Amino acid sequence: LSSRYDAWRSHTIGRTAVTCGSRTGRCFKPRPPRGISFRPASGKPFTVTQTSPPIRWIRLVPNILSAMRLGLAIAFPFLAPMWRLPVVILAGLSDFIDGYIARRFHASSWQGGLLDAVADKSFVIIALLTAVGADLLEPWQAGLLLSRDIAVALIALYAVAIRQFQAFQRMAARWFGKGATLGLFALLVAVYAIGPRTQPWQHMTLWTLFILAAALSIAAAVDYVIQTVQARLALHESR
Repeated sequence: LSSRYDAWRSHTIGRTAVTCGSRTGRCFKPRPPRGISFRPASGKPFTVTQTSPPIRWIRLVPNILSAMRLGLAIAFPFLAPMWRLPVVILAGLSDFIDGYIARRFHASSWQGGLLDAVADKSFVIIALLTAVGADLLEPWQAGLLLSRDIAVALIALYAVAIRQFQAFQRMAARWFGKGATLGLFALLVAVYAIGPRTQPWQHMTLWTLFILAAALSIAAAVDYVIQTVQARLALHESR
């Protein structure tokens, strides 16, 4: 057994350990006991491990949370004012939890990522418009806060128009984008927690959070535009 494994090499394709023969070139999925050690005829001993695939039901949890957040977004304008703050907090927690589960258990997929993005943007847009309708925010403030989402939507339309939507699909999540999402949720929590502003500290708190969230949103929009331009230039150079 040890001499057989001496002639083989291990690769990883996706998340499944695949072993390929150096002579035959054929590959198969080995299922050795986890952590079994081998002593080859030459060279150092090595240990073969196999990465277990995620439990099937765990794959559904991030999508269920995203679908729940989308449902909360649809119902948000019709909620009583007293329930809006708990719903914003619940939506923010669900966004964190489904992202953690997807990364921790390797349960992410492009379809799940799309559902998560749609749920996030739908909830943020509806929550901001509801705040504008309740005179908790000004329309121009909501416009600045949504600059990142507007930029992403325009980039997606541009990718469809030039028939390069696959390039848009491959755009990685950026730290500016994650920071903008965190800033928006923090601002929404403060907006619905404070309500109508009557004290100076309330004005100062909301303005501070607004400036932070707006700056992150604008920075994320610029970052995505730069990423798109770089991708287009790389495509032209490859041709």
